[in-house]
Amino acid sequence: MDNKTLDSTFISRRPLLPLIEFFENGQKIRKHITSDCVVVGRSQQCDLSVEDDKLSRNHFMLIKVDGKFEVKDLNSANGLVVNGKKVKKAILTGNDKILAGTTSFSFTLTRDDLQNDKVVLESVSVDKQSFEKKYTPRMPKFTRKNIVTAASLSILAFALTWLVMGGEQEARVITQSKQKQLKEMLTVEQEVGVTKLSERDRVNAINFFKLAEYHFKIKNFNLAKNAMTNYFALVPSSVIAPSFIALCEETLANSAVADNKLDELEKESNKRELITKLLDQGSQALNRGEYEGAINIYSKILEIDEYNNPAYDGILTAQSEVAKQHQKLLESTELAQVPQAEIYAKEMNRAYSAQNFAKAFEIANRIIAMGQEESGREPFIQAFRMRNKVVATTNRMFGSMVKEAGLLAKSDAEDEAIKIYQRVLSIFPYQSSAKSGLDTMLKKRHEKAKLLYSTALVEASYPDAVASSSKLRAVINLVPSSDIYHQKALKMLKKQI
Repeated sequence: MDNKTLDSTFISRRPLLPLIEFFENGQKIRKHITSDCVVVGRSQQCDLSVEDDKLSRNHFMLIKVDGKFEVKDLNSANGLVVNGKKVKKAILTGNDKILAGTTSFSFTLTRDDLQNDKVVLESVSVDKQSFEKKYTPRMPKFTRKNIVTAASLSILAFALTWLVMGGEQEARVITQSKQKQLKEMLTVEQEVGVTKLSERDRVNAINFFKLAEYHFKIKNFNLAKNAMTNYFALVPSSVIAPSFIALCEETLANSAVADNKLDELEKESNKRELITKLLDQGSQALNRGEYEGAINIYSKILEIDEYNNPAYDGILTAQSEVAKQHQKLLESTELAQVPQAEIYAKEMNRAYSAQNFAKAFEIANRIIAMGQEESGREPFIQAFRMRNKVVATTNRMFGSMVKEAGLLAKSDAEDEAIKIYQRVLSIFPYQSSAKSGLDTMLKKRHEKAKLLYSTALVEASYPDAVASSSKLRAVINLVPSSDIYHQKALKMLKKQI
């Protein structure tokens, strides 16, 4: 029979066929996509295996959702580029370029029987009945599985309506026999059975569902949600998955709120215990006559609780005693100078003139530690004055820097704040505000590192080696090498590599 050209109505009713093209070993390969989900990668277990060392074993996935094709990166090592942009997932238009590893894939939606904008049937007559039978949408068959699914959906809809109309309290007392009956009416096997998935995808879907149930039972709700999300991607028509995912999200939210409340209570309790301990230490320092030490302890309390009255009283008492000591030194005429203390005093003055404040501060403390009788009157008085002078000078020098570091820390610019604190302490290690600020930030980072390390352990057991390695590297960059979690993360990362 002569070739016949079909009209545009016929052409528009023909289904578009997804096609992927790429070059492998210099040879062009064309593959039609006949499944709703195709995994592409280097592994021989993939639906489409490609020889490319830069491809991950499971690099990306093509999935059909609501009639549209999407490409999704499967946590590959080298990422995914679609139409010139690096993406995690993207909707395909039917004329797309996908770069994965060193291989460029072309994804198109075509009709193979179109040639020169015409559909040509060679030596084949067009049978209207067979054409309509093939390309006209069919009514669904009323199979047992379809009937079970429809009945289950009706029951679920009725239950939801009853809850909205105020039957929530009554719904909570549904008997166990009714719950068992409802569960028997709609199982995951029945839900997957009515889909058009391949046998392999059906097995994968059921495995994802069982994995979600397992994680939910052991209260690992985040992993349960991830597994059910993968199931939902394979079975978009699922009526089980949305409720399950919503339940996981609600449980995670409630757990987060409870954890935050417990953390706040624990922090408040720890703060009260620390203040009580410091007040006791300050009182003991006052009793021993260590007034400078008492002032430092009470200052730490005021950094934690600026309205703590016992700490204010302790500072005032200590300062009063220090003033009395100074007055006694000024009135004393019996103390004699000794050569060693004089040498120290000259060294101290030279260090201060050279702006070596740390050395001047240390020598002043050395003279004061010698005691009044051993050092002599003049060097001892000079040491007290020099120490106060160094503290006042360094506070003026570094006050603005410490204040800037504090503001940076509050605005989440922690790295810059830490650099400023370290710069101040490298010049004058005894700057109390900088030392306190740095200690606070390092403790905060230690807690963050602890949380990241714990998350990395969970992801490694899932297993999700890529995410786990990323968390471990974040721990190493977050805290110094002296931190225990820096050492643990480094050790674990070496094992993974």
